[in-house]
Amino acid sequence: YSWFRTPLWKREIDMFLDGANAERMGELLRENSNTSQIIMISLKNAMTKYANSLFGVTLNRQTGCTEVFTKSFEEGYPA
Repeated sequence: YSWFRTPLWKREIDMFLDGANAERMGELLRENSNTSQIIMISLKNAMTKYANSLFGVTLNRQTGCTEVFTKSFEEGYPA
C-alpha cells in the first residue's frame, strides 16, 4: 500500500526572476521532483529545461481552434 503526495502547483513563480535565479529555481524544483509531483506554468526556457514533460496550448489561426501538444524527455529538456 503506498501513498502519493499531493501535486505541487506553481503558476509563473519565475515571472520576476532573472535568468540565473530562474535557473536556480528550476534546479531546486528538479531536486524535489524525486519525491513530489510538480506542475508549473512558465514561459522561461531556464525553467522548462528541467522538465520531464512539457505541455503546450496554442491557438491555430487557420481553424480558430485551441491545440494542445505534449513532449516527454527521458533526462530532462535538451539544453
